[in-house]
Amino acid sequence: MDLDIYVAPHCHICDYAYEVAETIRQQYPQVQVRIIDLHTTNEAIPEIVCVTPTYLLNGQMWSLGNPSPAKIQAAFLQP
Repeated sequence: MDLDIYVAPHCHICDYAYEVAETIRQQYPQVQVRIIDLHTTNEAIPEIVCVTPTYLLNGQMWSLGNPSPAKIQAAFLQP
């Protein structure tokens, strides 16, 4: 599974997105987590990314804003 988290420096709630990313990395090693800063990336930004933080799971919208712990567990504890 690939999880891309789009953040921006002016986004105050994006600070927590870094914590979410670290939690997912530690608890769900099968998930490849990338944090992408909209102001420094050279990658094309998907059109669906219109707010920060935006979470894309396998290229699909998963969460606008930071996901709850329950949402994280439901997504990544699947067999």
